[in-house]
Amino acid sequence: MPSFKWLASSTIGTIGGTVHYKTTPEAFIAQYTNVARLGFKSDNNITFQIILYPNGKIKIQYLNVNSAEFINLGTVGIENVSGTDGIEVVFNNYYIQDELAIEFNRPTVRSVAPGQTVMVPIVLDASHLNDGTYHDIILVHSNDPLTPVVEIPVTLNVSGMPDIEVWPENIDFGTLFVLQDSILHGHHIVIVRNGGTKS
Repeated sequence: MPSFKWLASSTIGTIGGTVHYKTTPEAFIAQYTNVARLGFKSDNNITFQIILYPNGKIKIQYLNVNSAEFINLGTVGIENVSGTDGIEVVFNNYYIQDELAIEFNRPTVRSVAPGQTVMVPIVLDASHLNDGTYHDIILVHSNDPLTPVVEIPVTLNVSGMPDIEVWPENIDFGTLFVLQDSILHGHHIVIVRNGGTKS
């Protein structure tokens, strides 16, 4: 069972909120609802889930985090029980945001016979990324004594697109009366939301 770190070191602790879990044939789900970091007000909280799948995949998904004052102290990753092996996504920095999901997948393992070639597919999913350029590194580990680890730099350019929604669709100011010395004004609010991936 991996141990998890979220938004801060596990030694800092949390206050308030609740923790629930659910087990299904498809996954084990642990949900942290309205939990706050120790040292901050209990109403300054976040909600997120950790999901463990039978195939080894781990997903961490965040619901409400943007209002938390400690969001700039985000640390996310997984590690083994002894702390000798792990993967760090971000350390003590801005990264987590509302509706963000992070997935950890079991590494692909292949055996290559002498003189043979094996094709390993690499899939990049930009469906939840905003406009910008993203960089990462693919690590290839092997039993080659000269080059046990090969690093392959990866660059992904995402061209985002704005998706503007406006409410309400119609505005009716009704009847306004003009007096001799003043005008009775109508007042409405228009909400504009960009649900896309580019400003």
